Amino acid sequence: MLHAALLDLPGSCDGVLVVADLHGHDDRFARYAAFAEERRLFLVSLGDLVDRGPDAPGVLRRMRGLVERGRGLFLRGNHDDKLFRTLLGRRTHIDEELAITLEQLQAAADGRELEAWFRTTYPRMPFVLGRGRTIMVHGALHPSMLPPVTVFTKRCQALALYGQTTGERTPEGRPVRIYRWLDELPAGLLVIAGHDPLSDEALRLRTGIGGARLLHLDAGAGQGGPLAAARLDAAGGLRETLQIRPGAREPRPCPVVPLPVARAAAEPSGAS
Repeated sequence: MLHAALLDLPGSCDGVLVVADLHGHDDRFARYAAFAEERRLFLVSLGDLVDRGPDAPGVLRRMRGLVERGRGLFLRGNHDDKLFRTLLGRRTHIDEELAITLEQLQAAADGRELEAWFRTTYPRMPFVLGRGRTIMVHGALHPSMLPPVTVFTKRCQALALYGQTTGERTPEGRPVRIYRWLDELPAGLLVIAGHDPLSDEALRLRTGIGGARLLHLDAGAGQGGPLAAARLDAAGGLRETLQIRPGAREPRPCPVVPLPVARAAAEPSGAS
């Protein structure tokens, strides 16, 4: 698959369900998968399938089923990328989050099979996916990354995985993340991104100086917050936004709150 691809929606699907960073929460992922199945929606995860949550193998297992049935795919996220490099035997820093994911896979009866599937499938997934005037990415993008693009440079890959930062850190050790990249995109585009948990019970919508918009879909599921999703129609237009809060059983509509257009050059980021 191209590094930046256009989604060719299957004829059996009437739209798209874009799910934010899952981070091992298969219980809520299962509810979104059922929601998508009932409404004939193609499911796209923004990446970060693993780490932090209780059931990374369950998320990988469910995503595998969607991919193999042609009913879903996932974008590359930074946590997925680190797992992939680790499974290849490359030198990585195995922090507590990744160590728990590896332990969960080791304990699962089909853990080795899931690892093999992930090693094969991850390189075939896109960094950026487009449908109509909506663009999906885990972290951030540049106009040169708008689909279709066959191969990204290393710099563009890093932008898609990690977003745009100043290189500085907050007193809590978190990266200082910026959104100047949105200002470079053309008017009329809606970008749906995860990675930076700036949303909570309401999703934040940012507008660039050129008129492009950015919907922050990560509502902090990896930190104990809601797991959010966006429903698109067949043409890629935004139809509704949803959340499953901790302890809830079904997706419920949630509001979108615009961020002020005038903003500081740099903003502290949440954990990503």
